[in-house]
Parts: sequence; structure tokens; C-alpha cells
Amino acid sequence: TKGSYGVGMIFFPKNYKKDLIKKIKLDFKDVKTLKQLKYKNYDLGYAVLSTYISATRNHNPLIDQSFFDFIKHLIYDSITYYDAIELAIKKYSPQKLLVFNGRMHISRPALALANKYNIPIDILEVIGGYGNRLKEKVKYENYLPHNIKNNTVLINKYWEESSSTVREQKAKEFYIKRKQGILAADNVVYTRKQKEGSLPRFFNKQKTNIAIFNSSDDEMAAIGKEQEWNFLGGSQLKGFLLIAEMLKNKPVYHIYLRVHPNLKNIHYKYHTDYYKLTDKYNNITIIKPKSKISTYALLDACDIIITFGSSVGAEATYWGKPSILIGKSSYMDLGATYNPKSKEELCNLITKNKLLPKNQVGALKYGYYLYGRRGETFNYFDPNKHTKSPKHINQNFYIFNLDPRKNININSIINPLLFIIARLINNFILFPTIPKKEK
Repeated sequence: TKGSYGVGMIFFPKNYKKDLIKKIKLDFKDVKTLKQLKYKNYDLGYAVLSTYISATRNHNPLIDQSFFDFIKHLIYDSITYYDAIELAIKKYSPQKLLVFNGRMHISRPALALANKYNIPIDILEVIGGYGNRLKEKVKYENYLPHNIKNNTVLINKYWEESSSTVREQKAKEFYIKRKQGILAADNVVYTRKQKEGSLPRFFNKQKTNIAIFNSSDDEMAAIGKEQEWNFLGGSQLKGFLLIAEMLKNKPVYHIYLRVHPNLKNIHYKYHTDYYKLTDKYNNITIIKPKSKISTYALLDACDIIITFGSSVGAEATYWGKPSILIGKSSYMDLGATYNPKSKEELCNLITKNKLLPKNQVGALKYGYYLYGRRGETFNYFDPNKHTKSPKHINQNFYIFNLDPRKNININSIINPLLFIIARLINNFILFPTIPKKEK
């Protein structure tokens, strides 16, 4: 019956789980074939990998028995969510679905089913929360927040609907704050511990200096096919190796790789293998994540900037530098970067005499989208009103007592305590058991 918290419950057949295990054939030998795993045309493999990678930051796990035993539970859980949501859709005919983020194994089924049954779905995210700016909710209608094609439309829409004075002022403010190490459209300032103006030792301005800024490979590893790229081997390390090989016999060039600070505690090969290359190539310098060398001093001093999707690619264009994008990014179709499609095209761009920067407009659009767009206020739970320490406990206490009747009873204490206990068990008992071996 219809109540304060919804319309009712969904019950599965008695032997649902046993029948599911018999019915689903789990036959995958590597990450590539796992990604291809589908259930009723739903991207099941991407969903479970997204959850696994978010927990471990290992985007190339060893597919051994330990991994198989772990991932199969995520697979069965995700299928169960899919079937439950489908039953609910058939029973209640909802007018709209709402989920948060939408890429994990528990929420992605909702997006797949919304598309299947032509039901509008809002994918919710949170922006703000930095400096004096309050947190706000934003919604992506019928697509994942990471969808490049739809984000390009949204970026252009925000730009066109705003006054030229406001949008340019906000966009410029974004890039200036980033360079000054002030929070702007992010929750952390990665350059805070860097030394302003600091360049690598023996930096030679007489050479053609190329700065490559990598990203965290795991961030977009299991979003979907749109975020994947096969150009230059399909990984940042392989891309970097190809560029190093391309220029190894050209001493007039020097390559500086600024390893993203977000990789400082990552010990997987997609990070550590970079440091093995300095003995092989005498015209490359690897700048470690914790190095105090300034990202922006390097950007200003180098002749060409290359990124794999980092926001530095757009920042370089704003600051008047030729910017080459090898990977995928939300700014890739804004005209802010050179987007080579082959090794030969990349080589021509790098070796071209005085490669010119792209028009600044695309970078301004991107900066305004990240920094100037506004979301919606929260109707029920507003995190901006629950910031007293310990914030985590205070917020969860409120969430678990979000009762429309405003009744406070013994559950008002028990529910938050159970949640905290569950988090402690998850973080200190269950998480260490997740297989983390790398291929």
C-alpha cells in the first residue's frame, strides 16, 4: 500500500538466486571481455568494473580465481537490482526515475531500464562546496554525467544562455584561481604544496620543451565505450612511450611528464612504470606527484602542452599555449585543442614550426561550465546546514531521521549507529579482502 516512503515492496520468486546462478554464464578472461558482459542488453560488465575500480583504483586486475569469486557477487547483485527495478516499473509504471551518479553496479541498471522503457531519468550529482560556495544538486536528463556528446551540448547551452560579460568574467576567474592555487570547481587544490615558479633543474629554454600532463587512468576506465580510445595503444603509458620513441633521436626536443598529484599513493604499474623510462631516454624528465615543481610554471615555460583529458588541456589554451589532446575529455569538441587521430598527425603537430594555440573561446566555455553554472537547492536534506564537526556523523544522523512525520524514537539513535558500524566493518574488515592484484 502507498505509504510515507513509497508504494510498496517487490518480492522475488523463492528460488530466484539459485536460478540466476544457473542461468548466467560467466565467461571472461580479461578486462576487455569482462566489459563486454551484458544482461538483457544492459552494460553489466562496465557497471561492475566501475564499482571495483572505484574501490581499488586498479583498472587492470589479474583475472584469477580470487578476482572471479569477488566480481561474481557484484555481477549477481547488479542483475538482481536490474530485475527488481524492472519488476517495479512493470508494477507501478513510474513517471520518472532518479539515481545518483548512475555508473555503479547498483545504479546503472536504472539508466538502462529507463532507456528500455522510455522513462525519463534524472542522474543526480552535486557541485559546489568549495570556498564560500554552497553545495547544489545538478541533474543530467537521461544520460550519464560523463557523456561527452551531451556535455558538449550542455556546455554550449550554458554559454549561449548567459550574458557575454558574466560568462567571460566567470570563466576567467576560474582559470586565474586555478593558477593561484585557489579552490575553483574542485574539492582539492592539487598544486597547493608546489613551489610557485619552480621549474625542473637544468630546464633549457633553448630547446623545444613539451609538457605532458597525465591523468588518473582509473577515473574513466569503466564508464563506457565513448570514453575509451585506441589511438597510441589506448593507454596513457603507451601514448607517452610512443611520443618518447618519436623524439628520442631529436635532441632539440625535451619532454617533461608531470605525473598527476592524485597518483601519489598509487602503486600500480600504470603509475610506477613511468619511472623506469628515464634510463632508456635521455631527453625525458619525469616529475613525481609529490614534487614541488610548479604545474603552472611548467605550463608557462613549455612550448607545447599535451594531455590525455586533464583540465590542464583547456587551461593551456586559455593561457595562450598550443594544446594537444590525445585522450577523451568534455572539452574535446569545443575547438580548444588539437585532437590528432593518428601517430603521423601527432608527429606533424609536435614537429611543426611554431604551432599556434587554438582560439580561447572553447576554453572559456569549458571554464564557465565548470565554475559558473548553477544547480538547484536541496529540498529535503541540505548538506550545507550540517557542517559541524564531526560532519560525517552529524549528516548521517539527520539522513536516517528524515521522517516526513518528524517523529523521533529509539530508531533515531539505532539507525545512525548501525550505519557507522557498517562503515567501520566495510572499511577495516571487508575492504582488505578485495583482490587487488594487477595483471
